[in-house]
Amino acid sequence: MTILTHTLGFPRVGLRRELKKAQESYWAGTQRVKRYWRWARTARASLGAAETSGY
Repeated sequence: MTILTHTLGFPRVGLRRELKKAQESYWAGTQRVKRYWRWARTARASLGAAETSGY
């Protein structure tokens, strides 16, 4: 059985707010862009459908 996962505009921040910490450390200049995008790709990989704005 396959379960489709989708988000309706709210980011997947992680259990310990990893997205927020990654983004803020990138803005502060303490994290490289490659590491930030790697985290973002990992978070999106579990989604079964992309976000759309077709209201």
